[in-house]
Parts: sequence; structure tokens; C-alpha cells
Amino acid sequence: MNAVKPILSVLVLTLVAGALHGEELLRNGDFERGTSGWKGDRKVIEYSADNKVCRIEVDDEIQAFYQADIDVEDLKDVVLTFKYQISSDYSGRGLTMQFVRPDGSWTYRTINLENPGKWQTYKWHFGEIRGAEEITLKLEILEGEGTVMFDDISVQPK
Repeated sequence: MNAVKPILSVLVLTLVAGALHGEELLRNGDFERGTSGWKGDRKVIEYSADNKVCRIEVDDEIQAFYQADIDVEDLKDVVLTFKYQISSDYSGRGLTMQFVRPDGSWTYRTINLENPGKWQTYKWHFGEIRGAEEITLKLEILEGEGTVMFDDISVQPK
């Protein structure tokens, strides 16, 4: 019986630590369940035997995909993290990330996409929730040519 108490204590501490450090707010950010949870211009492909990614063919129109109803009630800040890879023939205008609030207002950031053929990690600390209970994450691949792939998209409380 005494041996059970330390195990329970470790379990409780692990659960509390997980709650304090936040949890994933997105659904299917790793694309392992295909396009489930995502809407818009997107295609999920099998990148390797054990990994699926979102693949976007860049053209002369903005290609956008998004996930709505991300629960941010009682949060002030979240962190968006994702991996991307561009093709060797990529020549686009970059990527715009938006967090859209229910009132229609949004905050965005635009970045250049660089280093063809290598996975890059991007992180954005977003502190503009402004009392919203839910937000939408929208990713827009701007005009150009080539291919952009995304993997392991994550939104977690800060």
C-alpha cells in the first residue's frame, strides 16, 4: 500500500505539470488524420511511411487553409509553431498567418519562406487574443510558383 502512494503522487504531479504547461489547442495539427479539422485549399499527402504533411501547390492566387473554433477562453497568449519546407523551384511571395477573432478583427504576420528542400521551424508568440473565447488560425500561401509543405502545426497556451 505504501508503494502505491509515491506512484500516485508522481501521476498527480505529472498531470498538474501538463495542465500548467498547456495543451494542444489545434485538432490534427500533424495531419495524421488527413484533412480532419482543416478547411480551405489543402491536400494531405504521405511524406514518408509514418508521416503525413499538408502540401500546397503555389500558383497565381492565394492558397489558404484554416482551422476555426480554437478554444482560447481565459487565455491571454498562445504560441503558434509549425514546420514548413519549400520546393527547389519555389518562387513565391511568402506566407501570411492570421488569428481571426469572432468579431471579424484579426492580427497577422507575413514571412518569407526560405531554404528550399530543408524543413524549417517557425514560432510566433501571439498575445492579441483580446478576450475572445475562440479564434481561427488561417494560413495563406501568397502568389508564386512551386510547392510548400507544412507539418506539426501547433497552437498552445503561453
